[in-house]
Amino acid sequence: MIAKVAADPCPTPHRLRRLIYDVLCESNQLKTSCYPMTETPVFRRGNPCGVLFCLYGPRLVRLTAIWDFAANEVVFYNAAGERYLAIQVPNCSEMGLAGARTC
Repeated sequence: MIAKVAADPCPTPHRLRRLIYDVLCESNQLKTSCYPMTETPVFRRGNPCGVLFCLYGPRLVRLTAIWDFAANEVVFYNAAGERYLAIQVPNCSEMGLAGARTC
């Protein structure tokens, strides 16, 4: 079963990135600020539909989260590719892709 929680009302892009980074690190017992995270825009038929976040941990571990604009949620995946958490975010998708970058 996937846990669902709600994020702050319309967080800034920086705060949302930080939340995603912190959740990925804490849920996998990694020290924060030690590992890089990338952001890749996701497109469907040429239209932006989300952002893929990938945290690169030790020993080639990759942890991911996907911000789905349509569902207004961020879904977190463990190293085995299993969903373990979903965070509802307000309908602020217009700010999501504007700041997609590599951290």
